[in-house]
Amino acid sequence: MSRGAFVWGLAALDIVAFIVASVVGPSDASTVLWIPVVALFLLVGALLWTRVPANPIGPMFLTAGTILALVPVVGTYAVIGHMQVPPWPGSDPARTAANALFFYPIVIALIGIPLVFPDGRLPSRRFQWVVGFLVLDVISWAVGVFFGPSIP
Repeated sequence: MSRGAFVWGLAALDIVAFIVASVVGPSDASTVLWIPVVALFLLVGALLWTRVPANPIGPMFLTAGTILALVPVVGTYAVIGHMQVPPWPGSDPARTAANALFFYPIVIALIGIPLVFPDGRLPSRRFQWVVGFLVLDVISWAVGVFFGPSIP
């Protein structure tokens, strides 16, 4: 399988999963507004990754779109699984993960992509500390969400 087929297949699968989870799961009218946002992230990411494979902006867009598509999928599993008797395995961690996943695409889109725009490299070596700070921030966010005090 070529990289292009994988990338476009992943984007199409993510879009379908997002739409199905949005229709099946407990959603509101704002979920419909997210469909073009997620689709744009995924399609721009797939296009850039297949056209300019050496530039990391395409994979960054595709990663952000994939994470955005996972939010309603994981959230739907958590809500439906929690209503079952007995509850589905992993429904509580899935609820926590669904709430936490929304942070990562924001970091990628608002900080990561502008840092490497337009050629895929940092403007200078002095910006490496920003990347290090972002990595530490994302790791600490995940540790805090999964191992910190739970809020019902």
